Amino acid sequence: MAIPMRDGVRLIADRYVPETPPPFPVILIRTPYGRGMPNGAFGLITEFCARRFAEQGYAVVVQDVRGRFDSGSAFEPFRFEREDGWDTLTWLSDRDWCGPIGMWGSSYLGIVQWAAADHPAVRALMPMITASDVYAVAFHDGLLNLDLGARWIAILNLQEQYKRRPLLSTAALATGVERSARRAFRHLPLYEADAELPKGTVRYFRSWMNEHLNGEDLRRYFPTAAPGSVTAPVLLVGGWYDFFLRGLLNDYAALQAAGHSPRMVIGNWVHFSYAFLMLNSLGMAVRWFDETLRGSGMENERSADGRAVARPYTPDVGTTQGAPVTLGTPITHASGLPLLPMENRPFACSCWATAAGRNTTTFHRPIGCEAGIWTAAAGWTMSMARRRPRPSSTTRPLRRRSSGERSSRSVPGRAPIAGWSAVRTC
Repeated sequence: MAIPMRDGVRLIADRYVPETPPPFPVILIRTPYGRGMPNGAFGLITEFCARRFAEQGYAVVVQDVRGRFDSGSAFEPFRFEREDGWDTLTWLSDRDWCGPIGMWGSSYLGIVQWAAADHPAVRALMPMITASDVYAVAFHDGLLNLDLGARWIAILNLQEQYKRRPLLSTAALATGVERSARRAFRHLPLYEADAELPKGTVRYFRSWMNEHLNGEDLRRYFPTAAPGSVTAPVLLVGGWYDFFLRGLLNDYAALQAAGHSPRMVIGNWVHFSYAFLMLNSLGMAVRWFDETLRGSGMENERSADGRAVARPYTPDVGTTQGAPVTLGTPITHASGLPLLPMENRPFACSCWATAAGRNTTTFHRPIGCEAGIWTAAAGWTMSMARRRPRPSSTTRPLRRRSSGERSSRSVPGRAPIAGWSAVRTC
């Protein structure tokens, strides 16, 4: 699909559609890292997650952000994400197949959620290992974070070089990023350090540095919604060792101060756990969107003019959801044992806190974990387990597809709730 922006630029997206009657609840994923396998490992992971959501009855739209891969114009990090996010959400809400809209993703995929979080069509957000105030991370105390910036430029430009190559060839990306970053750290003057980074379309470094040296305020490149203005329910997922953690905690506090009831999960993750988190939080994400996009009295709600609409999420009376706990209180992991952040107590579980008397399915790692999982929602149960499929006697016949669509395949060992089809228009 080609989605038009207000300045005429068209951003390219893939759509994954369940084989159930429309309208569908929609999950929007906006990414600079590629929409599918032809764009390398990052795209493959995103495509895999999109298909799993579609199997659960969601229409999923995966969009290349401006200037990345098949989308038009030039890539300028963060600068157009608010406008483009709003235009995309407005375009989607006008489609007759579009129900309530949620947004999902980690790192930059979470930053773009915050950028458009106050759009009236947004019904739920799940930003992971990210924060709304990106400037504070990119510029520590007003100085560019070269450690982060150099590596990120290298990742983006190497992705462009490796796109549509065999998937195994992208394994060289990781070593290429570190080699070029080390050269950039040794380069003088530092404002020309990008000369040591892989060549590509990402060229913001030099212009940012020149403006910074001239004393200009670069915050204008980081437009975003104030967390307190966001009325959609928000589930924040962070890592104890992630450089976005302080910003994520600030977002949680701002949402609480505005009278909202955000949910938050913090685990023993670093920032570059994002691929792991995207894959292993799918069960939690499906439960979150089931409750927020398909909640009682909220499913497929539309305004008089036919657009999807949003309203603050209120848990049903009698549910196990309760008031968020206060920052700084002891944390709890799945066994119910109280822990303090960073306590050196290994345990084999990396799952979510649970309500008393509720079962929790956990996953286990071969080594112990040294930090607990903190869920800032008293009595709220989440699980990383695959969602049980609804009863299905046999694999359902698939509907006839037009040219450009691809057939559905069931997941080995697990019958999908609904089939999916992917419409690709480049």
